[in-house]
Amino acid sequence: MIRMAIIGCGAITEQMHLPCLLSMPEVTLVALVDHDRQRSDELAAKAGRSIIACPLEALSGLVDAVLIATPPDVRPHMVRQVADMGLHMLCEKPMANDVAGCRDMIEAARSARRVLAIGHMFRFYPVRRTLPALLVKHELGRLVRVEASEGKPYAWRSRTGYTVLRDKVPGGVLFNAGIHTVDSLLWWLGTPSNITYVDDALGGLESNARITCMFPNDLHCTYRISRTCHLPYVFTFHGEAGSLSFATNSIAAYSVTTNARTTRYECDGGPKNELSCWQDQMRDFIDSIQNRRDPLVSGEEGERAMALIEQCYAMKRQRPLPARAPLPGVMW
Repeated sequence: MIRMAIIGCGAITEQMHLPCLLSMPEVTLVALVDHDRQRSDELAAKAGRSIIACPLEALSGLVDAVLIATPPDVRPHMVRQVADMGLHMLCEKPMANDVAGCRDMIEAARSARRVLAIGHMFRFYPVRRTLPALLVKHELGRLVRVEASEGKPYAWRSRTGYTVLRDKVPGGVLFNAGIHTVDSLLWWLGTPSNITYVDDALGGLESNARITCMFPNDLHCTYRISRTCHLPYVFTFHGEAGSLSFATNSIAAYSVTTNARTTRYECDGGPKNELSCWQDQMRDFIDSIQNRRDPLVSGEEGERAMALIEQCYAMKRQRPLPARAPLPGVMW
């Protein structure tokens, strides 16, 4: 039995992490930690169990591991504190605000010999976990093009609003939401080259962004994301003999098109709802602690996604500002 605490009692904890941990017999949720003590008290009472609200320093000796769901700007310092207390860590994404912060977290965990896992939970969706095998199964041939898009007007009910505060985060929609898709593309396809990046920011945080790049074997990829307009939430993998598509929020459903005919499928086995996927992520974390192995999404994997986003933002900063501000949503 793993004793756990959640650090950070915002929307993601209330909607996802708390229900997940309370539903798992393998975990005992012991404590909630938040700088707003009233908030942690409220969530502890809402959970309806013997869960305490306490400061971070009180966790030593009380728990074995923590789930860190704070804004990313404070995570490197928090991971050092928690690692020094001998606790294992599952951190929400984005891992940190920059690559340097990611590396600090990795080193802190390594020095303390503790597990550091990163919450790219979409990797636990069956359709994403089995994608390479699905491409082979349906005999689509060599991949030639990958397209991904996702977008809708921003409506996440954040308690702190940090995702739109320039002094709290280095970027906007790509950093906050797009990092999930960036992580999956790197996981599936390898290291990209010939990267082109555009967004609509004029010194602030972008609301629209597009990445184009090449992956190994001359595989062209385009990714578009927005938090001001509606875009299809879809991945499409074009092979020489057909294509495979699934919604970016699909758990197990996908479709294959060959010879102008589209057939819908469902992955065999595995979780069938979002809660089950969150539970699988937690089980992977627990197993990595108990069997002293790397989690599916290690700190190094979290750093890899952050490095590509940091590279895109650096490319953008090298361009001079346009003489006139473009229309809203127009990328440059």
